[in-house]
Amino acid sequence: MTKDIQLVFVGGAPRSGTTLVQHVLDSHPLVYAGPEFNYLPYFLEFRDLLAHGVKSKSIDKFYQHQNVNSQIADLLRQTFAGTATHNGCKIFCEKTPSNALYFDELHKLFPEAKFIFVRRSPLSILASLKQVKQRYKTKLGRLPLDYTRNVPSSVEFVKKCLEKGLSFVKGHPERSILIDYEKLVENPKEATKYLCEFLNIDWSSKMLEPKKHAKSSTDQNEFNGIWYDEKMFFRNIDKKSLNNWKGKLRKREIHYISKHLSEYKNIFPVLEMNLGKLSFSPILSIQFLILKAREAIFGSKSINRFLSLAYNYSKSTVKKRT
Repeated sequence: MTKDIQLVFVGGAPRSGTTLVQHVLDSHPLVYAGPEFNYLPYFLEFRDLLAHGVKSKSIDKFYQHQNVNSQIADLLRQTFAGTATHNGCKIFCEKTPSNALYFDELHKLFPEAKFIFVRRSPLSILASLKQVKQRYKTKLGRLPLDYTRNVPSSVEFVKKCLEKGLSFVKGHPERSILIDYEKLVENPKEATKYLCEFLNIDWSSKMLEPKKHAKSSTDQNEFNGIWYDEKMFFRNIDKKSLNNWKGKLRKREIHYISKHLSEYKNIFPVLEMNLGKLSFSPILSIQFLILKAREAIFGSKSINRFLSLAYNYSKSTVKKRT
């Protein structure tokens, strides 16, 4: 029964529109999409520990190498499939932004799964992350641990998500698609039909009104006042958020973002803008050097895992405080 449920994983940089895509899919009668599971990095860590134990022959009497992936996959599949079946759906969609960092690993666990990478203008993403940081400081009185801490940390994490997500879509065209946030809000009917075609289901007009039809709309766990409030979480598809970075990012920040994401100028022409002559920014430079020092010490893969887990921790901390 569990193998009859189609698994779909949605990922992208934080604030790239993954939640909107989640709600759009959740509005389809055959799809259950939400809330965020948040624990996939822990399962992958556990899988790696078991694999290491088998390789070192410390637990080879309990597990064989070929069984590690299948047993972890079966546990997750039963969890996801049970939720979908309970809600009368044949497709289960798990949306957590950091999924984009683990598409390759998730594909090894679930070769039959489908993957959706959500892409949005980096300037809009960074402006939104900057607002998250301010709300975090206002609500908790301290800086966040994760990638919202400063612009260099945010840019580096967004860059990693773009690299991983775009690489996976390019390498697995039969199992994945790319959804541009801007195209979704500008032409929602065409974009939602594209999603349905990818999932092999008939299009439903309910997808155009996620505020009304999303099945997970009763979930209150995201309303921490930092990442989302009720108004931000419950909304339909609209164009208000296009170019919302204007007036929220300083010229030096825009210059920094454009410089460090320059390889994506062909995808995001807005990064080509001429800002004129700018003075040196010591704060951004120091923050960048600290970030690179951390990566040199701990390794980029460990940093990715840490930032993903820090994101989950910050959400749970806020929930406890509210």
